[in-house]
Amino acid sequence: MVDITTQERVEELRTLIRHYNHEYHVLQQPTISDAEWDALYHELKALESRHPDLATTDSPTQQVGAPPSAAFSQVRHETPMLSLSNVFSREDLERWLRAVYRHAGRDELTFTVEPKIDGVASSLLYQHGHFVRGATRGDGFVGEDVTRNMRVIRDVPLRLNDVAKAPSTLEVRGEIHMRRSEFAKMNEDRESDGESLFANPRNAASGALRQLDSAITATRPLRLFVYAAATQGGSMPSLHSEVLERLQELGFQTSPDARVCCNIEELWQACKWWLERRPSLDFDIDGVVIKVNDTRQYDEIGTVTREPRWATAYKFPAMTAITVLEDIVINVGRTGSLNPLAHLRPVQIGGVTVSRATLHNEDELRRLGVMIGDTVVIQRAGDVIPKIVRVVEEQRDGDEVVFVWPDRCPACGSTVERVEGEVMSYCVNSASCPAQLREQVAHFVSHGAMDIEFLGAKLAARFVDKGLIRSLADVYRLNWETIGDMEGMGDKSIERLRSSIEVSRTRPLERVLIALGIRHVGERNAALLAQRFGSIAAISATSIDDLAAVAGVGPVVAQSIHEWFAESRNQALVSDLGALGVRMQRDEREGGPKRHPDWDGVSVVLTGRIESITRGEAEALLRSMGANVTSSVSRKTGIVIIGEDAGGKAEKALEYNITTIDEAEFLRRIGHEAAAGSSSE
Repeated sequence: MVDITTQERVEELRTLIRHYNHEYHVLQQPTISDAEWDALYHELKALESRHPDLATTDSPTQQVGAPPSAAFSQVRHETPMLSLSNVFSREDLERWLRAVYRHAGRDELTFTVEPKIDGVASSLLYQHGHFVRGATRGDGFVGEDVTRNMRVIRDVPLRLNDVAKAPSTLEVRGEIHMRRSEFAKMNEDRESDGESLFANPRNAASGALRQLDSAITATRPLRLFVYAAATQGGSMPSLHSEVLERLQELGFQTSPDARVCCNIEELWQACKWWLERRPSLDFDIDGVVIKVNDTRQYDEIGTVTREPRWATAYKFPAMTAITVLEDIVINVGRTGSLNPLAHLRPVQIGGVTVSRATLHNEDELRRLGVMIGDTVVIQRAGDVIPKIVRVVEEQRDGDEVVFVWPDRCPACGSTVERVEGEVMSYCVNSASCPAQLREQVAHFVSHGAMDIEFLGAKLAARFVDKGLIRSLADVYRLNWETIGDMEGMGDKSIERLRSSIEVSRTRPLERVLIALGIRHVGERNAALLAQRFGSIAAISATSIDDLAAVAGVGPVVAQSIHEWFAESRNQALVSDLGALGVRMQRDEREGGPKRHPDWDGVSVVLTGRIESITRGEAEALLRSMGANVTSSVSRKTGIVIIGEDAGGKAEKALEYNITTIDEAEFLRRIGHEAAAGSSSE
């Protein structure tokens, strides 16, 4: 029996990881480091391993990225673009190596070692030697079609060398990235033109690749390194090292200085060699990729969940520097959380100037024992978000100042409270705190929510400060005369803004749910709620128990949803938005709930391999007809669908005398047309 604390932690970890995945892959605005993400992910993976009953098919441990954006058409990858497992030390690498030998059934293998380019994983398709399609990784199974944008990247060959000998169909995979020198020059030009600067090469590359206007992409210095290939109608060498050579012959830039190693000592020396070279490289790397060289061994060695066993990534230690903490500033988030930010004496870490660092919360401040004026060690963990690792206490001279945690909100002066069982402190003035409102509006109009293209966070903050927006609903009742008098708001800007606001009224229900900013309701939970209940009214009227019963939601999220809708001001907001024309229910024509009496309310488990459609498509079909799809068999399970190579779940169904059906009966019950339609992408 799994205790409730463990269940809640698993749900919390899944919610956090999905949120951070969306920030990283979709918004290109990560708020935590790779190292912090790795810690959350490995904690979740360990809990699911110790408690198999808590494992679900929609857990982030079963995914490799984030869903593709609705702004692009979708591309289904013929072979999934899997993620890699990570090792962080020689001991980890030795354990991985022993497992590879065991699965291969051999004592001797060769391996390739390549730099792990910090870019955007992408797929490029060539037919008869000509480039025909480019796609992002997306969630690993479905990516975004960015063909037009890839055509303007200088390193993407539109026609392969020696077309006559090229495979009839060739798919290559690689990393779209920016060189450090070209990124720095681009930022210099933007600064001289008065434009905002990009945070780092990886985010800039991701944003450039996903532009809706390829003319903008063409102005950005994107590059491509390729690291894998698959063919039809032609052969590639069986050794990965020779595949890289063949790709070079065809006109591609491949991962530089790849080398072949035969044992742990050679592998470890190669890892250290890349770590030492890292600061002098003109491109960002966050580790090295190690692969079995003989591709014929891949099927034998196999794949586990989201990761191939025949490859892994050695992740480099985080880079550090020493500087002085000059001040601590408290920022107030959209939920009222007080977030301490360290202002630092600027320092270079890995070619990037760092002047800010996260301090997370009050407990972290106390744990570090940090004071204003302290000399501190800064770490760019995962090479993105800096953090303070420790205080260099021997450098103290007595002039340091103790930071006093505020008991009043720095933005509105309201009382600050600490929620029992949580690490965050909150401003209690959720109704009228200007800092919270600025962040709430920024979230509401963001790409992943209402996606109001010409109302960015800075302009939204100006509207809040000017009193034009006092509630989220005010976005749809702006005073255009006042806006026309604002600096920088000409007729063309206003027309574009009005148009983008008007279009946003038709956003689907799940986007509206995200935009409302309900705690723990991100992209995944919003989709589940919209699909299950079909309208804001139905969700608000549902009990905590019924909300928690939705597969993938759980008690923590259900409690948060129930509490949000119980507040009168939130009820008024929902009413206002509906009256202003914002869509508050699903449109049947766009895939709204279509209940089926055979499945509505039935708890269903799929086990084994389904051949006709993918597991994800089967689960989506079942949920669309009202079924609750779960991952474990219990006495409450109504039907177990048994595919090929089914295991213990099928036996448990028989033990509990639960109805079981095979794939053919499943397809018959959902209707052959539905099944075919789902697999036609």
